[in-house]
Amino acid sequence: MSIVRLLHDSFVFDILITRDNTFYKEEFESYGGHVYTIFEKEYNTRIRRFFYRTFVLRRDILNIFKLFKKNHYYAIHSFKDLEGGYYLKCAKKIGIKNRISHCSRQYIKPAKTISKIRDHILLKKIFKFSTQLVAISNVSGKSLFGDKKFEILYNTYNEKYYSFDSSHASKNLELIQIGTFLPIKNQLFSIELARIIKTVFPSFKLYFIGRIFDKKYYEKVKGLIVSYGLSNNIEILNFDTDQNSIYSRVSFSIVPSLCEGLSLTAIESQAKGITCFASTGVPEEVSCGNIVFLELDETIWANKIIECFNQTKGKRTKVDLYKFSNRRFKEKLMLIYSRQQY
Repeated sequence: MSIVRLLHDSFVFDILITRDNTFYKEEFESYGGHVYTIFEKEYNTRIRRFFYRTFVLRRDILNIFKLFKKNHYYAIHSFKDLEGGYYLKCAKKIGIKNRISHCSRQYIKPAKTISKIRDHILLKKIFKFSTQLVAISNVSGKSLFGDKKFEILYNTYNEKYYSFDSSHASKNLELIQIGTFLPIKNQLFSIELARIIKTVFPSFKLYFIGRIFDKKYYEKVKGLIVSYGLSNNIEILNFDTDQNSIYSRVSFSIVPSLCEGLSLTAIESQAKGITCFASTGVPEEVSCGNIVFLELDETIWANKIIECFNQTKGKRTKVDLYKFSNRRFKEKLMLIYSRQQY
């Protein structure tokens, strides 16, 4: 959406989505684009998944790309990571010359041999059918593309919404964690952290904001909050909550993810002037001078957060976010889209 918001005056964008995720559909279509869907089915057994992905899904993808041929697309921009190779292959078949593979996460190599073989095959397909490799950070790109040449395109943020705010309404220690409810985002760690902080600040607050992608994990999060007696300290807010209203009162933001390609939350909180505490699984590239990186140990985090709060009371600090600015993002993306491929 950052791309479409900033470049819709220069390009017409259509989008193909493969999950039932239409949160931005209305806004996207307001810029003149069309939303196409192929909802990938999930099967419990490996054999059924293999046959579905190898035959049925590939047939559906090829059929929709045959429809795309009449639109004469200038470029295809794939955010499918490893799964993007077949989409890029279909794009080449219909004559799209500029084929971009964008790594938007930090790739973790699988442990199982069969998964390693599968990923190796998928990666070879990306290298074969893409004309440009792009990643959201150096760490992200190297994790997936290895020693292949790739371009870094740092994520940008909504500068109008996340602007510097020197005010701080609450004198109580309050934290915010924004991220989907998935194990990799590590909300369970944050609950353990809250349990320790509460012993020093009984009225301490932690706000979770995020979409629910893993219902089983989400229920585990809620259950742990109740079992620790933290229902008055931890509040789960709707994904569409006005984040600025929460940012205006919190002392710090936290990103305890097991790993991140970059972390938009860390960028947005720095833009607001809020100090962010992040795990070492978050690339240091995201720091503009207002992030504290810590190993994932809840006692270390609790002591550091309490120490920082006692010293600063959550005072806002303005930093230079040029490398994540809309202007820099747009300039780099225009270059990527405008390259002639032969």
